[in-house]
Amino acid sequence: LDLYNWAGLFRDENLYKSERVLAGGSAEYADYKDIEAKLKAFFDKYGEIDWNKEDKALPSIVVDFLVELWSIHPFREGNTRTCVTFLWHYLQAHNIEFHIELIRNNPMYVRDSLVMANYEQKEYLTRIITDAILGIKNAHESVKSNSENKESYRIAKSDYDAFKAKYSVKK
Repeated sequence: LDLYNWAGLFRDENLYKSERVLAGGSAEYADYKDIEAKLKAFFDKYGEIDWNKEDKALPSIVVDFLVELWSIHPFREGNTRTCVTFLWHYLQAHNIEFHIELIRNNPMYVRDSLVMANYEQKEYLTRIITDAILGIKNAHESVKSNSENKESYRIAKSDYDAFKAKYSVKK
């Protein structure tokens, strides 16, 4: 099995990752020197939530949880998959059903919506997170769509273009 020698370790450098919704610019991630402190604050914050009493607010809390964790970006590679899988396990530990296949079957949408949510445009991430919590019919449609190499969730072109124009790094 070929693995990077740094696999599973916190990154020891700052990152720049080209994002299509930022026209090749990078989202801002935590400084590598702050990863451990930010993770501690993150777990302290979300450890205080009574997850079983947050029915109506649950999608919003889950979106914020995922965006905050993803923005810390503790690893050099695989953060989105790791964060989504961690979220699923975290919610399971709190007896919250979460249909992770919906997230896994729409990777480009999830990645783009995470970047957008990192800049306070959370509507797209909220849509798929809410659906994954509710376990709606789209989860089954997504499995079918994924086998045809099509994602079932889309970001509106007008929103995508407006976001890109507002937040893209000028070269």
